[in-house]
Amino acid sequence: KKVMSTRSRIGIVNSDKTVSSIYCHFDGYPEGVGQTLLDHFTTKHQVQKLINLGDISFLRRSTECPKGHSFSRPALDCTVAYGRDRGETGIDAITMDSLQDFFESNFEEFGYIFDPEAPRWITKAQFREDRTVRDLSDVLDPAQKIKFEQS
Repeated sequence: KKVMSTRSRIGIVNSDKTVSSIYCHFDGYPEGVGQTLLDHFTTKHQVQKLINLGDISFLRRSTECPKGHSFSRPALDCTVAYGRDRGETGIDAITMDSLQDFFESNFEEFGYIFDPEAPRWITKAQFREDRTVRDLSDVLDPAQKIKFEQS
């Protein structure tokens, strides 16, 4: 599988309507991080466990890792976190006042936010002509995807 440094931010709408998010270094495009979020991070509990890891290098289907997992020797299907797996500091989630503040900020190439009340993932591409906030499942729908990629 080809891995690309397409950066993204992954976040959650908190109960007080603030948004907490983390940085993800690799595979941030919708077919990478987006699809993994849609397939494997579908509950508030799962997403909160991910956000609690702080900034990550790779998003994989699980935040739980077997013994022996490390930054340099990641276990298959295990998310790689800068703090837990490499001992870095200053990697905690950042919190913004609102969903609007998040999507209007200068986040990475793609932003993904989980709204636990819906529950659904929403996304926005930072550097595309069309910067509309969209439902992630629509972006990954083959019929809708063509419009998103052309914008």
